[in-house]
Amino acid sequence: MKNVSRGTVNTDRIKTGAFPGFKSRDSFMNALKDVTISAEPFCVLFFRLNTSDVPESFAASSEFSIGRRLLARLILQMVYQRGNPDDFVAYLSGPDFAVITTPERADSIGFGTILVFDAELAQRRRNSASRDVRNFQSMSMSIGVVSSVKMSFSHPFQIVHIGNELVTYVSKFPGNKFIIDRRCAPRTAVGT
Repeated sequence: MKNVSRGTVNTDRIKTGAFPGFKSRDSFMNALKDVTISAEPFCVLFFRLNTSDVPESFAASSEFSIGRRLLARLILQMVYQRGNPDDFVAYLSGPDFAVITTPERADSIGFGTILVFDAELAQRRRNSASRDVRNFQSMSMSIGVVSSVKMSFSHPFQIVHIGNELVTYVSKFPGNKFIIDRRCAPRTAVGT
């Protein structure tokens, strides 16, 4: 990918929620502008930590914070192990993260993150006090993938809108989910 680079240590710690290695939402939007202009194919993985099955107070709890830090660490781990050297990782806000990568790496990063996330949560459930176990059992993640392989984008907000639509939809179902947007660009009528 042209003009897109992975951050090593983020100097803007307030915007990224103190997640080292992640770029800010503003940097992410600028990177999306760059890839929409570029002729190279790309995929954007939108990650969301789901908390819909847990009590209202959970979003402000330490278990949510632990889950969010766990997801952030696993995303970085999978991008470093399975991604490209110039993949872009970003913390968007709350429970949301994003990765810009190439189409051939998207599945590996997404499914790898789910597998390791499941294993880590299983380990935490075994080692957790009984009160915490319920919250960790209810924690899950959703990944929505938006690709430029079959569809072109003229504006970064199109990508963000579709990504948000995907993770919001799959978050309604139990467990960890991975969904790829399969829409194609509209066909033009022949002879018009």
